[in-house]
Amino acid sequence: MKKKNLLILCSDIKEINKIFRLDLSNYAKVILASDDIRIHKKIHKLDVIDKVIFLQKSISYPKVSGSVVKMIDDVNIYFDRVAEKGPFNKKDLFWTYHVEGGYTTQIIQDVLLAIESAIIIFDQNMISELVTIGYDNTLSIKIIKKLAFQRGYKISSFDGRFFSNKNVIKDLIRPVYFFFKSLGQKITSKRLSYFNESNIVLFQVCGSSAKNVQNVLFLQNELSRNGFTSLNILWGSTKEVKRINKLGYKAIAIEYYLKYSDIFLSLCKAISILMKVKILKNSFYQTSTFTYKGMDVRDVVFQSIIKYLYTDVPEHYKYRVASQRFVSEYSKNIIAVKYCGAKFLNQGSILSEIMEDKYLKFDYDVGLRTLNPYIKYISKKHQKFLSNNFVRFAPNEIEKKHLMEDMGISEDSIIKFGAGRAMKHFDNKDLITKEESMRKIGIKKDYDIYALLEFSNPLMGYCSAEEVYYVLNALIEFVKIHKNIALIIKPAHSTDLSPLSDMVTN
Repeated sequence: MKKKNLLILCSDIKEINKIFRLDLSNYAKVILASDDIRIHKKIHKLDVIDKVIFLQKSISYPKVSGSVVKMIDDVNIYFDRVAEKGPFNKKDLFWTYHVEGGYTTQIIQDVLLAIESAIIIFDQNMISELVTIGYDNTLSIKIIKKLAFQRGYKISSFDGRFFSNKNVIKDLIRPVYFFFKSLGQKITSKRLSYFNESNIVLFQVCGSSAKNVQNVLFLQNELSRNGFTSLNILWGSTKEVKRINKLGYKAIAIEYYLKYSDIFLSLCKAISILMKVKILKNSFYQTSTFTYKGMDVRDVVFQSIIKYLYTDVPEHYKYRVASQRFVSEYSKNIIAVKYCGAKFLNQGSILSEIMEDKYLKFDYDVGLRTLNPYIKYISKKHQKFLSNNFVRFAPNEIEKKHLMEDMGISEDSIIKFGAGRAMKHFDNKDLITKEESMRKIGIKKDYDIYALLEFSNPLMGYCSAEEVYYVLNALIEFVKIHKNIALIIKPAHSTDLSPLSDMVTN
């Protein structure tokens, strides 16, 4: 009898010892798959596994972007049917085509990439049997189990006991959190009457983080010197609104324009969705098909849809009604608008619809722009809005070329402006010496070369777990050999540092 190749899935380092309790003598090859770097390092020290691989393969998202767009289109068609039955207005129900994190469009892309990865794993390793160790509810493991079942492989699970998923509990109480947050923002917001000002240039700020605020404030002094009034509108942080005003700029909390009845109604709408889950699910399964390479992924997509309906859509409702009141008050004084991703991001799309494309629009990038199939699709879909009376600022010729190629923007609508906010970084070379910089960063020894690496959590389609590990491991091994080279690692915000700590210390 020909021996089979076994695939073992293990996503939790705490469960690794269970592998050694398995009888693996009857298999031709045993392959372990995990995206936890610590599991890779530990299992390599033991002679029980033939090969250790990553679940997330190095697949670039454009491979699946066409199918992602089609599925987002289908989700929006489903939302049209949901809107017909209430409780939300059709204008509040939409998924944008921006795929860069989150649990909506990103989940669709992740599912398709997980299917691609699973196919590669099975086919390259000639797998015919699957074993899962410990809790097996991660997306990658769910998809591999689905594919194994579809192909008729034997599937065994060890210690698949009930696991209390804290994220599910958090999701269910999130509408209540948003209710109290909006209530608090409404109470602490103040009426700031700037509508008597002329020549208002409106800036819709994309969140209250320091980065997002700096991205809009850096050019406002220059606008003021040229006779314009810059007005910033924010959602979700009256504290940041007060700080901006104290700095001498003008800012308004959109929550001021909410009525208390709007806040209570939004919570009622969220509860109504939770009460209709069964009806919504039946409607979705009866009329929607979400398959990729023969695999049905409706269950994963619907989980994201229902979470979106009771979490995000009540926020859309509040933002829309508050913005409508704001626009009705200020519409006669606005001459230009810097949206937060109009037609690309949620709040920017809502505000752009309310403002009815009556004003000069402008936009600029503060980071590097790369060619993106989603941007190309959105730009074509909303060509009338994105090409009408819209000025784009580009830092250089390369970015300008990308704007023209990606978004179909005419050369006449693009203005080169240089490094923008990043110019301040160049000023530092005249203000801070090399020695001062080294001391601030914490470098105690002088090196000939400094290699810089931004370390972040893996994100399928952009930088998989496989890529994160191999790049980091290669650089660490390289600087160990070359003592005159220092590796400076900058973790991105909210990055899980445990894999990094384990690799650096060892």
